[in-house]
Amino acid sequence: MSALNQHCSAELFAEYFCGVLPESDAAELTAHLVSCSECQDRAMQISDALLHTNTWLRDTQRGATRDLKVMEGRSLQSSAVQRAETLPLAGAEHRPIVLHEQSSRRHQVLTYLFGLHRGYQVHAKAPRYALAVATIALCSLAWWSHLQRQRFSESEVNLSRAVKSLKTENALLSQKNAALSQQLDQAIESQRNEQHVEATLRTSLSKWVSDLVTNGEVKPTERVQLAMASLTTSGTRGVSTRTEEPSPLPLAPVRTGIRTTTPTLRWHRVSGAVEYSVTLAYAETENDGKVIWEDSVDARDHVTVPGSLLKEGHSYLWQVKARVGRRLLSSPAVGFWVTDPESLRDVEIGEREYHDSALARAALYERHGLYEEALAEVERLNKANPKSPATQEMLRNLHSKLGMNGTEE
Repeated sequence: MSALNQHCSAELFAEYFCGVLPESDAAELTAHLVSCSECQDRAMQISDALLHTNTWLRDTQRGATRDLKVMEGRSLQSSAVQRAETLPLAGAEHRPIVLHEQSSRRHQVLTYLFGLHRGYQVHAKAPRYALAVATIALCSLAWWSHLQRQRFSESEVNLSRAVKSLKTENALLSQKNAALSQQLDQAIESQRNEQHVEATLRTSLSKWVSDLVTNGEVKPTERVQLAMASLTTSGTRGVSTRTEEPSPLPLAPVRTGIRTTTPTLRWHRVSGAVEYSVTLAYAETENDGKVIWEDSVDARDHVTVPGSLLKEGHSYLWQVKARVGRRLLSSPAVGFWVTDPESLRDVEIGEREYHDSALARAALYERHGLYEEALAEVERLNKANPKSPATQEMLRNLHSKLGMNGTEE
């Protein structure tokens, strides 16, 4: 018993409960348990473990062979328990236990028994751990799937937006291409028209220049003739300054065509005038001569017509009144017309073609009723050729058209 020292080992208890411990050693161990509470506790723990192991083996039913071994273990255990119950533990003395021999089956039984115990412990805890691990795995899988779906959803949304944006851009590009194509077609058509107009203008301008040199004037277009007829014939650029009470003298624009819809109306000042008032109306043949604008200025000799009042291709009359003390002196009503877009286009084409020829430009301006501009070109010609009868005749005709004969500038 010296190998056991003072307490029994787990292996010894296992041999005891399995019924493989020799009779003499089993009797000594029983006597030792009566006096040693620590070994009694260990014996109870090992006994409970063996009972649980046997129960687990019975429930699992892993096979016929394993069932036989379980039954054998139970029979061995019951025999050992019966032997322990029959021993008079109360009267046993406390003495050490000595093993006289080693059983041939000891190692095999102990290995099998402890394997079952470890299996019991593992399988007793495994369901909780497995459930926890499975729960964590399922949650992780669900979360990962959610993230993937969310990522795929975001990708689909971004892709959808990108496709929509591309469709919008394609539509805009198609519209721009259509607009550019239309503009290109218009530019090509305009270029063709300009080339045709230039070719026609060259032919026509040569005749106009010939008429200007020969007759001293160019017959105006039908539109210019109608515009001149719509103005009153009594309007002149001014009256003689020899009168006792001179009226304001309108200077420009008078009986001529203009290119802008915001012209500056100019007149000669009247001595002693402290204020001027200007009235602008349609020609007498248009809108019954309706007044469209009135304004008062100080002692200035000009005023600019505001935008959006005048329209291209229409004729207008204007009059200026000077306030001198308590008297109000009125000028004669004079008129002008705004050149129509078609005539203006022909003028601009001719200007580009003959920008260095004052004679060609003078003929072009007279043809389209821009008499004040034609007068400037003829004056250039007269300055270069002061003794030319042709330029003198051109000046006389232009003065007559502008109402400047018999007046002082």
